[in-house]
Amino acid sequence: MTMLENQSNQQGVALATGLVFMVIMTLIGISSLSLSQSNNIIVRNNQTQMQALNRTEILLKNGERDIDTITNNGNTKDFSLTGDHYHLNGTTDALSDSWSFTSQGSSSTGQYVIEYVGKRTLPGASSAWDTGVAGDSVYQFTITSKHELSNGARRLTESVYVTETAP
Repeated sequence: MTMLENQSNQQGVALATGLVFMVIMTLIGISSLSLSQSNNIIVRNNQTQMQALNRTEILLKNGERDIDTITNNGNTKDFSLTGDHYHLNGTTDALSDSWSFTSQGSSSTGQYVIEYVGKRTLPGASSAWDTGVAGDSVYQFTITSKHELSNGARRLTESVYVTETAP
C-alpha cells in the first residue's frame, strides 16, 4: 500500500475527530463559565447577608447602650408605658416578620426593641461575674434587632443582656 492509497482511505477522519474534540472542549468551557457565574451569585448573596447581620449586631450594641443609660442614670423606667421601644416581656412578638409595635430606628438603619424580662436570681456562682454569687439578683433584658437591605437580605438577631442595677 502506498502513501497515496493510505490517504484516500482516511478522508475526513481527522476532520471529524477534530470537530468532536472541539465540541467537547466548547461544552466544557461553557459549563465552566456557568459554574463560575453561579459561584459569583452565591458569594454576592453571602456578602449581603453578612452585611445585614453586621448591621443587626450594631443595633444590638445600640440597645445595650440604651439599657446602660437607663440603669446607670439613677431614674427608674416604667416598661409598661407605650409609645417607645421599651416593652415588658410578653407584650410584643419581636420574632415576627412585621413589627406593629413601637421600635427604635428607621427602615434605613434597621430597628430594635428592648424587652424587660424581669428580676432573676442567679442559680449558682459563675466565673464570668466577679461579684455574682448564688442567690444574687440580676435584671434581664432581651434585645431584638432586625435589618433588611434593598436586595431583600434580611436578618433578625436577638440578644440577652443582664445588669446588676434595676431599671
